[in-house]
Order: sequence, then C-alpha cells, then structure tokens
Amino acid sequence: MGYASFLHDIGKAKIPASLLQKPSKLNEKEWETMKKHTLWGKQIISKQFSLKQFDKIAKIIYQHHERWDGNGYPQGLKCDEILIEVQILSVADAYDAMIYKRPYQKALSKEEAIEEIKSEKGKQFSPKVVDTFLKIEDKFKKD
Repeated sequence: MGYASFLHDIGKAKIPASLLQKPSKLNEKEWETMKKHTLWGKQIISKQFSLKQFDKIAKIIYQHHERWDGNGYPQGLKCDEILIEVQILSVADAYDAMIYKRPYQKALSKEEAIEEIKSEKGKQFSPKVVDTFLKIEDKFKKD
C-alpha cells in the first residue's frame, strides 16, 4: 500500500503540464485525457517492475478513481468490488487534495475537508473507511 500511495498518480507523467495546471474546468476532451492516467499508471508499473508485489500496486493505481457508489472510473466498480487499499487511499488522497491549494481550486480548511468527506460517505467513499478516518482524525485532535 505504501508504494501505491506514492505512485497512484504516476500516469499523470504522460499528461501535458498545461492540462495538469489548467486553472479552469477541463473540457470533455481534456477530461477524457485526464482519466487515462489510471491506465497509464498501471501500464508504467507493470512494464517497469516484474516483482509479484507490484501486480497489486498496479491494480491499486488502476482503481484509485473508483467510487463506492459505482460512479467512478475506469471500470465503474462499486462497494467491495474496490480493493480495500483503494478505499483507504481514496479518502486519504481526497483529504490531501482538499487541504492544499491547487491551480484549479483553493485550499479548504481541515474542518471543511472533513465535512466534505462526511458528505461523500456512502457515495464517493466507503462508509467504514470514512468512520475509521474520522476516529483517527478525532484522536489526533485530542493528542
């Protein structure tokens, strides 16, 4: 899981920087290009690493934009069809993306990001993973 968390967006290396840094909404053609990064990431890992452990990493990379409700990509997987590692990575990556400024979006406060994650429980994110994330996050507030 550790490698996958660092490498999940490696397929974006094949996407033009102008698209990655575009400050406005992507058009349909640009969005279709952007969505290919999951496949490209899987291919990069599969071609570069022959160790068996990298097969799972390639699967995690390929699935990392699947959604609990089945509305993700590239396969439209839902619920427990999605690897548990992906379910965890999805929450962590979304939280990270929300609390840091991006060319296309301002950073949210940690509290705003947590509220967004709560609102996506059972939709974008696994309910069990969100509940666990909230327990861990609450523990860090107390420490």
